[in-house]
Amino acid sequence: MGLSDVKDDLYDLLVDCESSGAFATSGIYTEAPLPGLLLSDFGSISLPLAERDAEAIFEQRKRIQNG
Repeated sequence: MGLSDVKDDLYDLLVDCESSGAFATSGIYTEAPLPGLLLSDFGSISLPLAERDAEAIFEQRKRIQNG
């Protein structure tokens, strides 16, 4: 699986995500926090997304779908 395939698969996964909440912030920050995700079975996913992290997200989704 190439990086292009992983990016396409990740996009498809994220488009279908449903959230029970929302997040917003505003203000002036001298040091803004780095964006990222936290997966319970994997750990931190930093952005911009690395191929390794995209594959981890894809694998976790497959595990969730398969029960």
